[in-house]
Amino acid sequence: MSVPPEAPRRRIAVALDASEQSLRVVAIAAGIAALLEAELEGVFIEDAGMLGALGLPFQQEFRLDMRGEAAACPDRLARELRVQARRIEAASQALAAEHGCRWSFRVWRGDLEDEILGAACGAELFTLSRIGRFGPLWPRRAARRRWPNSGAARSRAQAAAPPRHEAARPAATEPLTVSLLFDGSGGAARSLAAAGELAVRGRAGVRVIVVGDDAEVVDRRRQQALALLRDSAEQVRFVTVFGDGPQALLDTLLGIGGDIFIIDAGNPLLGDGGLWRSLAALHCPMLVVR
Repeated sequence: MSVPPEAPRRRIAVALDASEQSLRVVAIAAGIAALLEAELEGVFIEDAGMLGALGLPFQQEFRLDMRGEAAACPDRLARELRVQARRIEAASQALAAEHGCRWSFRVWRGDLEDEILGAACGAELFTLSRIGRFGPLWPRRAARRRWPNSGAARSRAQAAAPPRHEAARPAATEPLTVSLLFDGSGGAARSLAAAGELAVRGRAGVRVIVVGDDAEVVDRRRQQALALLRDSAEQVRFVTVFGDGPQALLDTLLGIGGDIFIIDAGNPLLGDGGLWRSLAALHCPMLVVR
């Protein structure tokens, strides 16, 4: 009797760089991967545009450990990035072990603005924050997030330590809050399905921004969303936005807050540079659903 092939495992890719907020984002992604029984893939980003610009003859580099300025050296930066990639890899492995999810790691080099979504390489979900030259210091609040059956997100020094095998802990008293846009499209339905699964498995609260031109359209889409959510509908709060202007949507997202924003890869907010404008405006990572 033949054994049926094992169903492909869901994969969540997370974009990382050498900054401190990357460790906090990978902790969030590891928590989501554990809840969804998915494999976590860390993708360390090397910005090809920045490395290329350093090769121009007029570029100068100022370093705190050197006197004066020297010609920028792309090879030295590439070596330093590899060292940082190994550090982030070790920390990510420890966080994945803490959350109990499968894990892999690779380095991707490409254009940060134009090709970043290609770094996911077929992953169903892609977690992205403000990385590289776009990345400020992450809010301290994110480091205190707890997940069901896991410990708190560790600091950099703690994350680099060897993983400990601990018994499962009680579910967190502070559930995850996710936000998303719903306009009735197929892509929005995929985002809603991901949010609903997190709500059921992780007691997450879901904030759905229903977009429409008038009250009738909004009400119809709200009923559509409730039908799609089914068992998780009681954990949902709806917010209405009339019209679909990007600034109005971003202002609404800022107003309701949340720990992570879920969006479909085909959403207009991600096109024509909108991805980076959205990340610059939001104070939480973005989970892109394919």
